[in-house]
Amino acid sequence: MITLDGKEYKEEDLSKEQKQIAQILVSLANQKSSVQLQFEQLNILTDHYIQKFKDSEEKSEEKSEEK
Repeated sequence: MITLDGKEYKEEDLSKEQKQIAQILVSLANQKSSVQLQFEQLNILTDHYIQKFKDSEEKSEEKSEEK
């Protein structure tokens, strides 16, 4: 069973071309999910390093004030 735009299709009713297109769509959906996950991971890493930069800046300011 394949669902596209809310409509269900039985695999046995599909032509060879439609089956190939369905496989491409599944592959694209998997790639999209992977890219979305990578995007989220990059956002998390970016936030981490922004915070690390800010923490480092605060430490530098504290050392400057001690002098």
